[in-house]
Amino acid sequence: MKRISTIFFLLAAALCGFGQNSTKLSGTPIGSPNVDYSTGSSSSTVNTPAHAFDGDFNTFYASMDRSRTWVGLDLGTPHVITKVGWSPRTSQAGRVQLAVFEGSNSPDFLDAVPLYLIPDQGTVNSMKYADVSVSRGFRYVRYVGPADARCNIAELEFYGYEGEGDDSHFYQITNLPTVSIHIYAGYDPKDKVTELPSNITITYDNGTRIQEYPITTRGRGNASWGFSKKPWRIKFNDGKSHHMLRGSSMESPAKAKKWTLINNWGDKTLMRNCLAFEVSKRLGLPYTPWAQPVDVIMNGEYKGCYQLCDQVSVDPKRVPVTEMTPDDNEEPELTGGYLIEIDAYASSESSWFTSNRNNPVTIKHPGDDEITTQQRNYIKSYFNL
Repeated sequence: MKRISTIFFLLAAALCGFGQNSTKLSGTPIGSPNVDYSTGSSSSTVNTPAHAFDGDFNTFYASMDRSRTWVGLDLGTPHVITKVGWSPRTSQAGRVQLAVFEGSNSPDFLDAVPLYLIPDQGTVNSMKYADVSVSRGFRYVRYVGPADARCNIAELEFYGYEGEGDDSHFYQITNLPTVSIHIYAGYDPKDKVTELPSNITITYDNGTRIQEYPITTRGRGNASWGFSKKPWRIKFNDGKSHHMLRGSSMESPAKAKKWTLINNWGDKTLMRNCLAFEVSKRLGLPYTPWAQPVDVIMNGEYKGCYQLCDQVSVDPKRVPVTEMTPDDNEEPELTGGYLIEIDAYASSESSWFTSNRNNPVTIKHPGDDEITTQQRNYIKSYFNL
């Protein structure tokens, strides 16, 4: 049935607009600061954004920095993109693999959504093409080079037609939901404290659904934070709580503000956590975090497969214990609920203690600014029984 639905969509798209009056587009070349390799500095004549659109395989655009760099076009007005083309720099065929095409209606690309991810290396002195099935129109389009590879590209082409389009269909990298985050500061989170204002888009259900919200993004984790593929904590920044993957069969039980993106760095199957969570649910354990594998793009760069997951917190649909108040200082209210964690990294937390059996214990709920002395003492005495 899914294959039939997909074929029907493609036929409908061809008949209803994606292909109508589709032409090769032109505009003003834009991009990250470029570099002249012979001088190591920027140049107005060498390796510029315009060289990616001059029709010459022997010239190329080259970015100054190695990561989060891009080149594209300002089309002047919104256009629905129907096809993209690319050719790698001579002798650099592999540098296009995992590069991402994006469309946006903001010159800073903070509202960008993915159009296509290049799955394999290119062919020098030859164009490769891919159809695009994103129905929204964009004024700004770009090619973002793979991380730590410097954006080098000989030729780019965009095809489409003028129009605002609609939100009936978006791009998914695989059959997993695609999570795309753009951070206002323009760089990835550098620590586990600073909340970076960002925007998130999540496309799912074969590209027929999209969620778009302002968020904040920061690092998370303990040992996992030391890996090159970083884990992140995200928080909705519109003053509201939301379900993840709303309206689909994958929808999260909890409607909340805080969520995590687990990197699964040590798991080459990318399945063990999800498998363990599924076993937990089937065994009927009191609480199992909701989790969904997703593909993640950050600032236009493909980061890999992650696990979108509940932030473990007190919530009727997460850890369903009684919410404490600062007035709950006598029994029976004093008996809880509480959320505590045996944590090897407890000493880095502000609310923690060492038990009589020398276990480091972090108090997660009530929070540091809410817990009272009576509640803290009750937890310690109960834990040490």
